[in-house]
This record gives sequence, structure tokens and C-alpha cells, in this order.
Amino acid sequence: MRRGAPYERIPGAAGELVRRGHQRLIGLFRTHSRDLEFEPVFKALDEILLEAGDLVDPAIPQKPLIGIVGEIYVRSHVRSNQHLIEMLEQYGAEVVNASLAEWVNYTTYDKLRTDRKAFSFHLRRMDVNGMRDSLKRLAGWTGDAFYQNYRHRQLYKRVRKIFDVRPDHDIGIMEKKLVDTGHFSFDIGGEACLSIAGAMEYMEHGYDGVVNVFPFTCMPSTMTSAILKPLFSNRRFPYMDAPYDGTFQPGRETSVRTFMYQAQQYQARKQRKKGGY
Repeated sequence: MRRGAPYERIPGAAGELVRRGHQRLIGLFRTHSRDLEFEPVFKALDEILLEAGDLVDPAIPQKPLIGIVGEIYVRSHVRSNQHLIEMLEQYGAEVVNASLAEWVNYTTYDKLRTDRKAFSFHLRRMDVNGMRDSLKRLAGWTGDAFYQNYRHRQLYKRVRKIFDVRPDHDIGIMEKKLVDTGHFSFDIGGEACLSIAGAMEYMEHGYDGVVNVFPFTCMPSTMTSAILKPLFSNRRFPYMDAPYDGTFQPGRETSVRTFMYQAQQYQARKQRKKGGY
């Protein structure tokens, strides 16, 4: 629903739809989730997305596409990040923030990796009991991963028939990206591996900038910044750190405006290259 905000016909209409849509879906989840009844939720989502499509003015040109990475809570909670996405939109951005489901998929994927390693360890030691326990856990996590990915793909497939949204990253592809480049490793668990790989995916798939959102002094996001900032600087790709500590930061708006100017210039260069001049 937020996808249409930068292109809305009436200012504020998309934000109002997001608020109403959230409340409607929350009520339906409370009523139907215990019995795994998805159809009422899907039907309501279809209606909300159709309404969102009506808010979009197709005459508005493509705006710089900005990807959000960082600590899962702060980048997802609008009060914690002081409405950063709305501020980016105010200065000309279309923003993509991966869903909470991406983090849930990652935690399951990480458990699978851990138990695969455990099985290999017990196999080398010929520890039959250890292998049996590892295989039992692997079977459970494999079932969880299959179900989560099935529902995830089902939802996005349905949504994209109605409204053009960008899907979440594939966790396996993200790990392969880090293995191939050597910039980081999934062996160091947490947000850093997701943020670094996700930012690289954004850069390689047509985005015009990345913002790293995190709590002040957060170690995984500090590692993310230490790797992404020089990497993107060398490639002249716009990047901004956005740390938050619960206080009002008077320089934030200036940082966002400067970043968005860089993103607009990057988008213009990219379009000139496509145009052959």
C-alpha cells in the first residue's frame, strides 16, 4: 500500500489507506489466524490493493528508488525511525523496506544452516545419536522453511496481480552473494549479513540508493556501515547511515535532503547511460 504514496493523486490519501488497511487486516488476523483461514484475509487485501491502485497517478514519472536495510525493529517501527520513510518520500523518493517476513525466513534459514553443520560434525565423529538428533531437527526446520516460503510466494504472487510491489529478497540468494563476493559471511549471524547482502542486491537491481537504519551503537549495523560505505563510495552509489537513539536529531532532514540529491543525480546518470548519451 505504501508503494503508491510517492505517486498518489491526492496528498495523504495513501497514508490514510495504510492506516485503515492495517486496522482492517489486524482485526481479520485476530478472528481467523487461529484456524488458519487465509481466504478472508486475502479477500480484504485484494480490496485494499485495488483501492491503492486507484490512488496512483500514472502520469507521475519514476522517482529515485531507495532500499532500506538495517535493524529489523527500528527500520519497521515508524516512531522509532521518526517516520524516516515519509521524510524520504517528502524529498522525492520511492522507498522499499523489506517485510518482517524476510526476517522470519532468515531465522528459519539460520537454524537449517546450524543443524546442517551439526550433522556434518556428528557424521565425521560417527556419532549416531548426534546424527539422529540433528536429522530430527533438520526435518522440522525444513518443514517450517517450506511452509513459510510457500505462503510468502503465494502472498506476493497474489498481490502482484493487482498492484506492482517488489518482493522480498531470497535468503539463499543473499548468502550466495556474500560467498561469491567475500564481503561478509552468514556464519556471523544477525542483521549484518542480511543488510549487506540486501544492499548489494538493491544496487544490482536498479535502485538509486540505500539507507541503513539502526539503533545508535548497534554492532551489526556498525559492521554493515563499515563494509557498505567504502564499497558504495567506490562505485559512486548513494548511501546513508541513519542511527537513532530516541532523541530528536536536528541534522536528520539535512542528511536526507543531501542523500536524495545524490540519488536523483545517480538516477539521472543511469537514465543517460540507458539512453546512449
